[in-house]
Amino acid sequence: MKFSQPVIVLAAIFLFTVLVLTAFSGSGFSLGGCVASVRVDDFIDYGSPHGVQETIELLREADADQQVKAILLEVNSGGGSAAATKELFDALAGLEKPCVAYVEDAAASGGYYAASACREIVANPNALLGSIGARMTILNYEELFEKIGLSEESIQTGEMKDVGSPTRNMTPGERELLQQIIDESFQNFKTDLEEARKGKLTPAYYEVLDGRVLSPKMALNAGLIDAIETRDYAEDLAGELGGLGPAPEIRAFEPESTW
Repeated sequence: MKFSQPVIVLAAIFLFTVLVLTAFSGSGFSLGGCVASVRVDDFIDYGSPHGVQETIELLREADADQQVKAILLEVNSGGGSAAATKELFDALAGLEKPCVAYVEDAAASGGYYAASACREIVANPNALLGSIGARMTILNYEELFEKIGLSEESIQTGEMKDVGSPTRNMTPGERELLQQIIDESFQNFKTDLEEARKGKLTPAYYEVLDGRVLSPKMALNAGLIDAIETRDYAEDLAGELGGLGPAPEIRAFEPESTW
């Protein structure tokens, strides 16, 4: 049997299209779009192998990807440095695409600060949340040094230059200075959180600003989260916000291996 040339050409084009779509379907490429997943794990800082800068780069990469329609932020963090957490919050708040945070074990202190920038926050039924506040810890080895016969001599330019020294007791003036710094950091946290969750916070929110850790039900009652659900629910929600519908394709944006 003989086929005309146009039929053969059309058949070839059809076969090529099938092969291309098959190849793309296994490589993270989707004609309908996808939801990007980005993780925030452990302590949020600048110096770890996968520090906050790398997380921010992944978020921006996902936000710029035309195939990505929404972002799922998977959070498992009990806090971080004030500066790194603030930078991550700002990056999340600046995303153009909708972002849903899913809290696994914890989003506490800096972990919650970052998550609060997302449009929606979904928490695992057994997650820990809240711990809204700021904290600074200074150890005091003065008595130990006396027992073992050690002492420290400090040559400095001002009386506050060695504030926080672990070899002596803190003066009232030093404590007041450090408290002012901590209070300012806490105010930054509150301001960002209240702006991000505007219209969602309830009167119960003002009762949990003492740094306490919250259960998901407590956090929901205060308006700090939007739902107590599973990861599947969070994925579906991200898909809906991105116009993909439920059960969207999830594409992980991960840092390069250090090995």
